[in-house]
Amino acid sequence: RDDFPLLGRIGVFAGGAREQQVRGLLLDEDGQDFSALSARLGGFSDDLLRSLWELVWSGEISSDSLDALRARRSSTSVRYQRRSRPRYARRTRIPSGAAGRWRLLSTPDRGFAPQPDRALARARQLVNACGVLDPDRTTGFDGLLPLLEHMESQGEVSRPRLPGWGGAGVFAAPDAGKVWRASGGDHPGVVLSACDPANPFGLLMPWPAMTGAFRPRRSPGARVLIHDGRLVGYLARTGWDLHTPDGLSDPAPLAELLRKLASGGPVFVETVNGARPYETSWHDVLVEAGFSPSRRGYLLRVCG
Repeated sequence: RDDFPLLGRIGVFAGGAREQQVRGLLLDEDGQDFSALSARLGGFSDDLLRSLWELVWSGEISSDSLDALRARRSSTSVRYQRRSRPRYARRTRIPSGAAGRWRLLSTPDRGFAPQPDRALARARQLVNACGVLDPDRTTGFDGLLPLLEHMESQGEVSRPRLPGWGGAGVFAAPDAGKVWRASGGDHPGVVLSACDPANPFGLLMPWPAMTGAFRPRRSPGARVLIHDGRLVGYLARTGWDLHTPDGLSDPAPLAELLRKLASGGPVFVETVNGARPYETSWHDVLVEAGFSPSRRGYLLRVCG
């Protein structure tokens, strides 16, 4: 919340009568739950809920509970839920998507920092999140370059020489070079949740073109297999469907990462790029990696 003036998305402030009333109440007393707002404003609960979310999308208010957002994502219809209260207390109902205490983030006359300060803050966030920014692997790097040069003059970033990266064009957090050299400077493979902030694809970098025009997503349950900073495999949320980038020439890193994944539990592959493995050239790759073929799919267990 404290960083919102620097990092929040600037929207168009909602100007309806009910939105102005909600804004005024939160200016007088910040942090009110839905029941308190409804009692003071009156009217229909559905109208108040709609006004609250208009203010959310315009960047003016937020709830301190993620349950409100989860409820909005799970259903577009307004459902009601009972609030837990003592046995003999009067029961009230609040709409789904109204949970938590609602707080003011910004107003038309008090909200966002100047654009230069906002741009610099976003660049700092990017450096803190990624550690190393490579012009060949960072989307929109040209727009970041003046900001990174300013941060370099202030000692906030450096230009370490890292083998395998983009030479003098690489900017990194102050300790990134030390960490790189301490790790031996290699490019270890990693298996991550597709939603993990450490997964750059679909967030910092675009997804590579996949075989069969498959479109990967940052979905819960899906996993990405990354080697040498490149996506070599994508396991869909079911965990049974494996997809590979278009034109993957060396399957060895993918096979090694599948074995690494199997060290934490059995890995079962039912399809590769939408086809049964025995119908493709991936049959030999999976068998050499230790998978056991069956009628339903290919299973890999790593003992010890």
